[in-house]
This record gives sequence, structure tokens and C-alpha cells, in this order.
Amino acid sequence: MKKTISVLGCVLLAFVAFVPLGTIVCLRCGWVLELTSAAAFYLAGTVLALAALILSLRANPVDSVPIAWIYAVTALLSIAGLLFAALFYCHTPLAVVFAALTTLCCIGLAIMHVPSRTLRIIGIVLSGALMIPAAYMIFLMLLFGNIGCRTVIQTATSPNGAYYAELIDDDQGALGGNTEVLVRDNWCFDGLFFNVTEQSRVIYHGKWGEFKDMTIRWKDDRCLLINEKEYPIE
Repeated sequence: MKKTISVLGCVLLAFVAFVPLGTIVCLRCGWVLELTSAAAFYLAGTVLALAALILSLRANPVDSVPIAWIYAVTALLSIAGLLFAALFYCHTPLAVVFAALTTLCCIGLAIMHVPSRTLRIIGIVLSGALMIPAAYMIFLMLLFGNIGCRTVIQTATSPNGAYYAELIDDDQGALGGNTEVLVRDNWCFDGLFFNVTEQSRVIYHGKWGEFKDMTIRWKDDRCLLINEKEYPIE
């Protein structure tokens, strides 16, 4: 049982660390990490966390420093994962709900396995402090719905296939919005449950609603036409 709890803890640790650490690494490298199905991904995390919690409740207290550290770090990273879910996947409410459930289970696991009462109290206080901004964002999301909604209106690939352009409707609700044209290198790494692409560059930024009368097309491999006006791609 001890070995199972330890292995499950390592798997859960890797799982909750994937989005926050993966996103940070990708941003540093000029890439964008995106989950293909955020709700399914966070649901899998919830199932893993619940399985670990059930096994821990059924087993006798496991006196193991490595296991205690695994679940303590997992709890902290799960809170970071919840913040990332609220920030980047607010358009998928189920993803945020599952991320919150995973975080609660991970905090419970950390409290169960950390032997020191002082460390438990510190962990509870720290977890509570970190949960406040995440809970606030979830409250806003549930109260107002999607705070922002970005819709791809039109796409165009350069003649040589090297670049990919998108016409975006960035609707911010009562805050207004924008119309943007983004260009990025046309490559994508397809993982099992995620995609990695190049970061896009904004080559046009205008008022919300302009997209209704806009068209984009490529003049050649290095020049994009937006309403027939030339925008060179450097």
C-alpha cells in the first residue's frame, strides 16, 4: 500500500506540475502550450487525486518523509494549476471546477501525510492564502460568465506554408473589445493531450467590430493584405 501511495503521488505530482511549469517553459522559449481538452485533462487530475485520497484514507498512517514531501509539493503546485486554469481556461467552466476539486484533494493529502503539526498548520495557512485569488477569479467567472471571448473569424496560410495568419474577434463584454490580426510560424507539435505552437505576433490592432468588414489574404510569402493594405512580415 505504501508503494502504491508513493507511485500515485509521483504521478499526481507530475500531472499537476504539467500546466504551470509547461506554460512557463514554453513562454520562455517563445511557444504557446494549449490543452486540446482542458475539461478532460483536469477531470483526469481529479480522478487521480481522489484515488490517492481514498487509498490514503483506507491505509494506516504512512510515516514516510519522501511521501510527505511529494504530497506537500503536489498541493502547492495544484494551487498554481488552479490559478492557471482560472486564467487561461476560464472559457471552460468545467475545467476550472475540476481543477478546484483536484486542488482540494491535494491539500487534503498533504495534511494527511505531513507528520509535523506545525508544518500542517503552515501548509493550511499558506494554501488558504493562495486559494483566495483563485476562488475570487472563479467567483467572477461564475457571476459574469466568460470575462473574455476570443473568436477566430478567418485564417490564411502563406503560399509557402511558412506563416499562419488569424483574424481575431476579442470580445470583452462590457469592457468593449478589440479586433486583431495575428501571425505566427506555421508549425505545431501535437502531443497526446496538448499542442505547442509559436507565439503569435500582433500585426494589426483595431476597435471591436471591425472584423465584420475585414478580410485577410497573402500577397506573397512575406506580405499579408488586410483589406488590401500591405503588412510586411519581418
